[in-house]
Amino acid sequence: MPCLTSARRQRIPSDFESVLEKILMVDQILSEFVLSKEELEEVMRRMRREMERGLRVETHDEASVKMLPTYVRSTPEGSEVGDFLALDLGGTNFRVMLVKVGEDEERGWKVETKHHMYSIPEDAMTGTAEMLFDYIAGCISDFLDKHNLKHKKLPLGFTFSFPVRHEDLDKGILLNWTKGFKASGAEGNNVVGLLRDAIKRRGDFEMDVVAMVNDTVATMISCYYEDRSCEVGMIVVHLCWISLFPPELLHLVRYPPSPYV
Repeated sequence: MPCLTSARRQRIPSDFESVLEKILMVDQILSEFVLSKEELEEVMRRMRREMERGLRVETHDEASVKMLPTYVRSTPEGSEVGDFLALDLGGTNFRVMLVKVGEDEERGWKVETKHHMYSIPEDAMTGTAEMLFDYIAGCISDFLDKHNLKHKKLPLGFTFSFPVRHEDLDKGILLNWTKGFKASGAEGNNVVGLLRDAIKRRGDFEMDVVAMVNDTVATMISCYYEDRSCEVGMIVVHLCWISLFPPELLHLVRYPPSPYV
């Protein structure tokens, strides 16, 4: 191999060593995230243990994986035809969506959607629950105006991606805020009730709030329209949430059978 002459050496960027040091530093940091098969199996064992602890009454409170029931007891079976309104609140963006579900001879369902994204202002995120849900109701009103739907009372599904203890399909108590939300007066209260109150305060439209779920359940159910073997929904962002419908685990449940999150 030829030696590097001084002339060729001069063509190397002067900051080459600095760049190389940074690359090596990044490699060193990333190496901490490379797990062996044995370490991955240990993660699997720990996660399964915490899932089982979350399902049992006597260990649920201390479990790091809460396995909260959703009261969603089945996947779509074909009768879900018509127009629906969907809300998605899980971060600084709030989405309102019109979902049209019709029959399709080949696939069984034909799903069409129209949606609009709204940014949640910081004062709504950190103010009061009334301020936040009044803003949400205002976004719904704006969306209905855009699509000439104010005259319709549509069934509404609310995807609410925060820790909630469900007491029914349309009733869930917010345990605590995450993701920068701090709206006072929401924790410990029924989220669907807060939404219904805000809609009532506006008075310019009506909605039938029929269900509230988190994003993993919404993902699982929506994907079922594409693949009827889908039994798991998973969201990987700031945290990892998983929704599953496992018949073989029904003997462990703390509540009536439903997917767990």
